[in-house]
Amino acid sequence: MLCTTSSSFWIREIDPGSFSWLHGMTFWTLLSMALAVYAVRTRRVAMHAGFMTGTMIGALVAGGFALAPGRHIGTLLEY
Repeated sequence: MLCTTSSSFWIREIDPGSFSWLHGMTFWTLLSMALAVYAVRTRRVAMHAGFMTGTMIGALVAGGFALAPGRHIGTLLEY
């Protein structure tokens, strides 16, 4: 997940040449993952579970939007 999230910093199609709202979401995801690691290392299991659940729900929502008709991935999958 870290590699996938970090790779979004190279996506500049929304606002050519600069950062967009997508990069804000990327930063939030990286922060959430860091806090989840911190939580599990300090034995705060419920906090860790909350951050990881939120991160995965966010990934599923982003994947849903990426697969929407008319998007590049939808075109690649031919639907």
